[in-house]
Amino acid sequence: MKIPVVRMDTTGDKNRDFVEIDLVKDVNYVYKWQKTKNSAECLAFFTSEGVFLALTTLKEASISFSNYGFGFLDGSTLVNLSRILETEPAGNGSKIIFVDHTYTFVRRKLI
Repeated sequence: MKIPVVRMDTTGDKNRDFVEIDLVKDVNYVYKWQKTKNSAECLAFFTSEGVFLALTTLKEASISFSNYGFGFLDGSTLVNLSRILETEPAGNGSKIIFVDHTYTFVRRKLI
């Protein structure tokens, strides 16, 4: 099972820092890690290639998931762009309707 992660000691290269690791083949052990005593805990995956952290922010997810067709439609909504059926104006933003007819609202007017 592959999971998206971010390198604990980032290099600044999104292609090296944001990768998928195979839970069964790559991970030696998993540890609960906290950057500071006041920050949220996350999972740290220890591999032969270094230590990787579970994605904990929407920004991290957006970088990792961009290769799979996800993008921001506003500052707080990361959307699978290939699953959008249609968009409709809604108040100060837009209603995004997906192929399964579920929907979400974003705070951005889309044309």
